[in-house]
Amino acid sequence: MKQRMKKLLILCMLITGTLAKGAGYNGEMIAPNKRVSVDYQGADLVNVLRGISFDNNLNMVIDDSIQGTVTLSVRNALIDDLLEAILRSNGYTYLQSGNLVEVMTVEKAVETINTDKPSS
Repeated sequence: MKQRMKKLLILCMLITGTLAKGAGYNGEMIAPNKRVSVDYQGADLVNVLRGISFDNNLNMVIDDSIQGTVTLSVRNALIDDLLEAILRSNGYTYLQSGNLVEVMTVEKAVETINTDKPSS
């Protein structure tokens, strides 16, 4: 049990360290200075993401493993902050590459980042 907790703690530290600068893959904001207001009560996570994508003209790819519900009321929030809060509360994150936003599990994001690192 202690060994499992130790591994989980190390994984959390790696994930936090890897994604600490924000979820954006290249550090760029999805929509700088674009603010939105939303109100969701027990809404399907995938439908919420699709709505945000459509309403804000975002190119979004949502991994098949994404599921959950969303309850939140946000006024005048940056899209980046909104996405990060919605996804983090459900255990997910996103990576950005150019004008494409990919929503995925944190584990898959870490794997993707580590795979894309240039070898030294």
